[in-house]
Amino acid sequence: NRIPLHRIPGDILTIGFTSRCVLVVVLRDSLTLCYDLLGNSVLPPFFALSHIKGGSPERALTNGMDLLEACVFEGGVAVLGADMNSAVVELLDEFDDPSYADGADVSARRIIPLVPSQTDQPFTDDQSTTKAVASPFLLAPPPHYALVTPLPTGMFARSKHLTFRCIAVLPRQYAPSCRPELFLSTSDGSVVVSELNPSTSPNNGFTDVDCRSRIGGSGGVGPASPIVSMSFAPNGRFLACFTSDSVLTVVSTNFESKVLEFDARSGSSSPPRQMGWCGEDSVVLHWKNLGVLMVGPYGDWLRFPCDDDDIDGGINVGHGNNESSMRNIGGAEV
Repeated sequence: NRIPLHRIPGDILTIGFTSRCVLVVVLRDSLTLCYDLLGNSVLPPFFALSHIKGGSPERALTNGMDLLEACVFEGGVAVLGADMNSAVVELLDEFDDPSYADGADVSARRIIPLVPSQTDQPFTDDQSTTKAVASPFLLAPPPHYALVTPLPTGMFARSKHLTFRCIAVLPRQYAPSCRPELFLSTSDGSVVVSELNPSTSPNNGFTDVDCRSRIGGSGGVGPASPIVSMSFAPNGRFLACFTSDSVLTVVSTNFESKVLEFDARSGSSSPPRQMGWCGEDSVVLHWKNLGVLMVGPYGDWLRFPCDDDDIDGGINVGHGNNESSMRNIGGAEV
């Protein structure tokens, strides 16, 4: 199937690195591009969420689905479509156990590097004109490949009469299922967890953690404010949640305990442009034209006023005598 590739920089929705230094670029129509550190493409372009429009298989045109959000995590990228459907893309390589891909959901598809067709070679009279090209998995895993697992979250949203606001991914090494788990915040103030085996899991792998009374500043009085931004701590133990009423809450990954609640309404009534972790003990939030706010484990905070062009990743560069943070969002010392 053919994929239209004419794009402009404004089509980029999200860009980020995995833990294995693969640069992932996701466009607004879910077209996903993967590069190594030298800028070489490691996989052919593919749509994380797609549908195929008419014609024969050779002439059919594959189109992507409009996205609301894309979230790059250490093992790949997750996307949330405008129709509330979602997908998780796991970026794997030759160092992963090939049996891991064999255990993927039946709905998952593999993206592998393009292999030159042997049918392009000249044939003699005693050679067949159709030679089968062995799948790389039959010989050895390719240097890079991807597993794209679509999740029927749109069906769940329609059945519950709700929408999703944001997403976050718990990496597989921290998940009970040993596969990434997708966390989706709902319009009614809760979080739904989706496993990556919807075909074989009860309730299609969906679990509503029902955290409406524990997240945000409502305290169980009145309707819960939806979560508009989520971010997992690097160790996978905590989840930072920022609600539409500007309250930051940090909970354990299983939502059984609340670690922190911080009211940011006095600073801004709008959600931050970006939220992440500085190491494993503080949350960093960035607002346009307001600067960077760092909140510690006991509610202590530091604010770094800066212009937008002062932000270099998670490091506050600043000018003159401005202080600078001592760690970046990834936890590396600087």
